Amino acid sequence: MQFLKNAKKVDKIAFVVLVAVLICVTIFHLIKNKSVADNRTHTIGKITKLKHIKKSSYYLTYTYLVDGKKYSGKCGIRYFECSIENYCIGSEIDVFYSSMEPKYSQVDLRTFEKYKTEVYLIE
Repeated sequence: MQFLKNAKKVDKIAFVVLVAVLICVTIFHLIKNKSVADNRTHTIGKITKLKHIKKSSYYLTYTYLVDGKKYSGKCGIRYFECSIENYCIGSEIDVFYSSMEPKYSQVDLRTFEKYKTEVYLIE
C-alpha cells in the first residue's frame, strides 16, 4: 500500500469510494444469486433484444411471466448474429428465478448458451 502514502487526499478518497462500490455490487450479486439458488423456480422466457454496450460487450434482454406479471432480465453475451430473421429474437429460453423475489433471475439460453459471458457466483 505504498502508493496510498504518496497519493493525494482526493486520490485516496476516490480509491476508497471505488473499492466500496465494487464491494457493494459484489454483495448485491451474491444476494441475488443466493436468492435464486435457495428459492429456485423455473419458467420459460423469450429473448426480446440484443444491444451493443461497448467494443466487444453486448447484453441480451429477456422477459418472463410469473403469476401474470411480466419481468425482464439482462445477460452479458459475446456478439452473435441475432435477429428476427434467424429466430434469436422471440426464441424461448429457460429462466430460473427466485420464488421469493421473482425479479431476481438466471437464464439458460439453450442453443445460444455458448455466447453467454455472465458468470453466476452461486448456482
